[in-house]
Amino acid sequence: NATGKGSNDAQSYQHLTEVEYNLNSLLFFGQCYDVSDKTPPNGLQFTLSEMISSQKHPSSGTLVMKTVGYWQLQSKPGVWQ
Repeated sequence: NATGKGSNDAQSYQHLTEVEYNLNSLLFFGQCYDVSDKTPPNGLQFTLSEMISSQKHPSSGTLVMKTVGYWQLQSKPGVWQ
């Protein structure tokens, strides 16, 4: 306004946007090494299985890469073992 008092705060709130996010999957990754010889354990297998499932079949799995010990697992949100 012309007097310098007050502001246009009420007007700025009129332009807010509501946003909704959905989490569809999680990606876990890392590196691992064999403590005895400090090299990546080539072919080591990681698996994720749902804790509440009566089936013991893995829902996600991966193998460790020999070059740098890198691994990654992707899963949906939940309780895992």
